[in-house]
Amino acid sequence: MRTEVPFTLPQGYADAAGKVHREGVMRLATARDEIEPLRDAAVRVNGAYLSVLLLARTVTRLGDFAGEQFMQWFIKEQVEEVSSMNDLLAVVERSRENPMIVEEYLARERAGGPGADPTAPTAAGGTL
Repeated sequence: MRTEVPFTLPQGYADAAGKVHREGVMRLATARDEIEPLRDAAVRVNGAYLSVLLLARTVTRLGDFAGEQFMQWFIKEQVEEVSSMNDLLAVVERSRENPMIVEEYLARERAGGPGADPTAPTAAGGTL
């Protein structure tokens, strides 16, 4: 029985150096691959993350770009997102009586936020 399947991405995946990878290999998903992501907080907030996590767990090669590199970047991004949302939730809970405090916080965070992540993969086909 084949446990790995080749695939082709129509637009590809651009790595940090700008090289587009189209050909890849993914292994068959296990029950654990499908169940473990359901415990992820990001999946509970946004069900679309389930597909991303499942692919990140099962893609073993994408061109010469290892799936593990993508997974490490993705996990780092999710940790940052959860932290940002926890901070926002704390501000919202503290300022129930004055919603403008939340607006000020959001404006301040957006203005002082970090620039583009140099480790982030670029969108294949150009900027989204």
